[in-house]
Amino acid sequence: CTMLDTILLCFFIIHVPITWMFDVQAIFNSYHPAVLRDIAEQYSVSFADPWMNPNRTAPFWFRSFVLAEVAFQFPLLLYLVYGFWTKSNSVRIPGIIYGVHVATTMLPLLAELLFAVHEKGLGPTTPTERMYLVLVYIAYLILPVLLVLRLAWSPVPFPQTVKPKKH
Repeated sequence: CTMLDTILLCFFIIHVPITWMFDVQAIFNSYHPAVLRDIAEQYSVSFADPWMNPNRTAPFWFRSFVLAEVAFQFPLLLYLVYGFWTKSNSVRIPGIIYGVHVATTMLPLLAELLFAVHEKGLGPTTPTERMYLVLVYIAYLILPVLLVLRLAWSPVPFPQTVKPKKH
């Protein structure tokens, strides 16, 4: 088990509750407890996040990304938690698919954060706000890319070591 594998496993485990407690609010807001909506609103206001405020309707394109996250990425994410935990070599192709999909969806999100013009209170307007938001979201680009590289160059991600028998 490498340090990168441990980091990726932690990323997968942490991302499971974040997906259901916060990301999904963009499409199923009314089903979330008030305390989670309040946390999302506080985060959104504090970091000028244009998409995560439960009191505003996120743009359709963002909601479609969240729907893809729930329907497509989340099952793969659960499989990756299991696969990295048990060191199963069957994670290779699902991991590459997951990593490419997540990294691809992050490109327009990061471009929006860096370059879009927002009205005050509806997104980042200062370089500092943009930097903080990029720091929040960048892990969702870097770690999936590292996952793809890790698995693409490893036909057998978790080689089984054979211990010599004692005579």
